[in-house]
Amino acid sequence: MKLGLMLASAPDRPELSKVHQLAGDAFARGDAVFLYLIDDGVRCLDRPEMADLRAKGIRIFACAYGAKKRDIAWDPEKAAFSGLTVLVDVITGCDRFRAFTPLGCSPEEAPPAPPDGSLPRTLVTVTEDPAASHRPAEAVRIAAGIGGWKKTEVDLLLAGPASRVLSPWADEFVDGENYTHYLPILREWQRPAHLAPDAVSFEDMDAATLPTHRLDAAGVAALRARATHHLPF
Repeated sequence: MKLGLMLASAPDRPELSKVHQLAGDAFARGDAVFLYLIDDGVRCLDRPEMADLRAKGIRIFACAYGAKKRDIAWDPEKAAFSGLTVLVDVITGCDRFRAFTPLGCSPEEAPPAPPDGSLPRTLVTVTEDPAASHRPAEAVRIAAGIGGWKKTEVDLLLAGPASRVLSPWADEFVDGENYTHYLPILREWQRPAHLAPDAVSFEDMDAATLPTHRLDAAGVAALRARATHHLPF
């Protein structure tokens, strides 16, 4: 069995120990384990937990963009530094995949299999305010990056203040260049950004950079139920 893991949390977060335990247990069972560090997860490269996983022979990948942004050297002894093409392979090429971020983690239960002939679906859920946090911009970058390889269908769900990523002035938010670069890619897919019931409306909502589809609670539950993979941001 192949287990894929994604860690997007800083070293002081509890997700690091959870991933370390999960990866170690899977390896002990004889599973092949592939770990992708992204966003603040790249800061975990020097932690003893990562050294332990490397010593076991677990494959560790790190986001080259995230490392460069944080002035972390691309040390091949610590990880294979790569782009989102490797992340999408970890997501879609493993029997199980789980993501761990400061906003949550993927469900423990096995995901539903996609219908015959259909691609697996990845749900990227964004909940933070893009004016205060870099994570919404990172989520948009990841959504566009993994969807572009046509190995998974990507749904974007915006909750609370995260809907503001669609505002015409999003380039003024934290890491606003991500919105300028990646939202047009999402727009090319001609699919709406889903708005949770608590998604805020903003001035010039009619000028949103993506078409939107507001869901009720049942619609959100249905969107989550059909997702094969979950990335909470």
